[in-house]
Amino acid sequence: MQFVRISTDGDVSTTSSPDAGASGGQCHPAVAMDADGDFAVLWLDDNSVPTHYLRTFQANGSALAGPTLVATPNGNTPAALAMQRDGTLMAAWRTNNILQGRRISLNGTSLDAAARLDGSALTASLIQQDPALAADQDGGFAALWSEFNPNADTEDMEVTLRGQRWHADGTAGDAFLLANMANNGSDYFSAPSLGADSEGNLAAAWVLMSPHAPDAPQATALDADSEVIGEPRIAWTDGITSNSDLSTPRLAMSDEVIALTWSHRTEYGEPEQLQMRLAPPLADPATIPPPARGGGGGGGASWLLLWPLAALGLMRRRIHRG
Repeated sequence: MQFVRISTDGDVSTTSSPDAGASGGQCHPAVAMDADGDFAVLWLDDNSVPTHYLRTFQANGSALAGPTLVATPNGNTPAALAMQRDGTLMAAWRTNNILQGRRISLNGTSLDAAARLDGSALTASLIQQDPALAADQDGGFAALWSEFNPNADTEDMEVTLRGQRWHADGTAGDAFLLANMANNGSDYFSAPSLGADSEGNLAAAWVLMSPHAPDAPQATALDADSEVIGEPRIAWTDGITSNSDLSTPRLAMSDEVIALTWSHRTEYGEPEQLQMRLAPPLADPATIPPPARGGGGGGGASWLLLWPLAALGLMRRRIHRG
């Protein structure tokens, strides 16, 4: 596994490895950065005992700490990572079908013992997976994941997308529910993606996958009190048919912009299209200037398409792979 650093001018560094001496295959990378440009890389070393490792770096690429052992999950499962502006990290992973997390300092020292990501002590037969993390307001973190509960109180709560906020002192904050449905044995939620701004607003995106119907791209925005902003679920792209193939979305959010990217194959055998949408910030829903035309996709054609998307008013840039 390797990484590069990209400057604001678009300059790309030489490739580096967070752990060139690893004994197993390295996979499922996650990366996060603080306000000074210091960054952290989290990955799974998939050897006889799968292990999540973390390594931190200065903005110039010099190593700060690590590799540090974070967790030993059950199997080859991805973890999530987020970093506060001051360099405080949070990692989340899956062990025995339950998601856990802990805060970690920039020097690799654990700030907490590992704890359940949902803040619960329940011992119900849950299956939690696909964690997503974001740096929340006031030094806290927000988490989002998918969950299957065969013993749910009502049938429509068997399959859910759930979230939990964590305060800067490591105590649990608001819990929230973004989507739910009955378990029919085939439909499921893709891995979600989560972003946050400095005022505590959250944005999340995912896909409702079904073998019997077109994929349903969905997004939700929450305010600092974990209340839904606008419609509870809105589509973030169009033109989806039963032959379409959507990837898991990737969302990034700041006080200035919300960015969402994904790949879309319109028909089986057709090339994938890398697509992106930009949205006004939730803290100040002003109009965003459109991104510059051209580039993207190895010389293929590209254009802008303005597309009103409920409360988010998103803009999409489609990039064809040539």
